[in-house]
Amino acid sequence: MLDDNLNHAQFLTNLWANPKHLAWGNGWHYLFGHWSDVAGYKNRAEWSGYSQCHGEKYRDFDITDLDSGFRPQFNASLGTAVPGLQRDYRGHAPGH
Repeated sequence: MLDDNLNHAQFLTNLWANPKHLAWGNGWHYLFGHWSDVAGYKNRAEWSGYSQCHGEKYRDFDITDLDSGFRPQFNASLGTAVPGLQRDYRGHAPGH
């Protein structure tokens, strides 16, 4: 995120992919006002220290986790259901 703070955002109970390796910046998230250097990278502890972040989960993903239509093929039972009509990027309803 190219911003200096999280004042206008919230991140609650997301499921994030663990990087294959942390070769640059030693962080999962990037928060800085512009693209710079390693100073903007935030590790999991730093990210969870923001009041706008709560309940974040992390998982090692594999190429087999998504099918050819980019639909998840794993059990993502980490979250809770949110009422309302849910659609993916291509407009598909859950289970289609």
